[in-house]
Amino acid sequence: VEVFLMGYCGMRGSIGTDSVKPRVKTVAPDELGSHARAMKARGYAHSVVSLKALEAYMQGYGILLSGPVGTGKTLFFKLVEREPIAELPFSSVALWKYDRLDEWLQEHRYCDIVLDDVGADKSGGDGARNFGQRYETLQIVLDARLKTDYRTHITTNMGSEALISTYDYRLVDRIYELTKPFVIPPGTVSLRAARPSTAAIRLMHKRREDCINA
Repeated sequence: VEVFLMGYCGMRGSIGTDSVKPRVKTVAPDELGSHARAMKARGYAHSVVSLKALEAYMQGYGILLSGPVGTGKTLFFKLVEREPIAELPFSSVALWKYDRLDEWLQEHRYCDIVLDDVGADKSGGDGARNFGQRYETLQIVLDARLKTDYRTHITTNMGSEALISTYDYRLVDRIYELTKPFVIPPGTVSLRAARPSTAAIRLMHKRREDCINA
């Protein structure tokens, strides 16, 4: 799981039992359409699901975006703000490798954050060996986020049943308490499939140069 920050990080926030409730606002159709067009202009291909997720995001909800690999889940959050996220306060942290987690959570309690690719740590390798520690880390993060009034967004390749079998019901319940779920249907074509490989791009450039020099 990687974590990145969304947009402006506030300096103050309120803590309390009601703090995680979204400050829901009505989004006019023309405002939603304008925002969707702005994302499209920066390279995002919207679907019915992503448009509904965008509306919920603009209303003030935390978003859980799940679906197959390569269907634009991470890209959605990188482009959902009006300005490119790289120009906003930004950091990316591999939580499992971070040895000052409490300090990081305190420092970023007044930020919207994205937990990207939740569940990927169970796929094998070091993730499988260290899964107990990683599970505990994710639980700590979710519990901490329940105490802030800033939003937590999550992407995952897993559906609800897979998340429950990978973690447990309590942790998944925390996820749904923090977010509003949107599911990209199984079988959706990967956006990455249409992209040429690095080798193919180099070959195209070489052929172009050969034609110019011929």
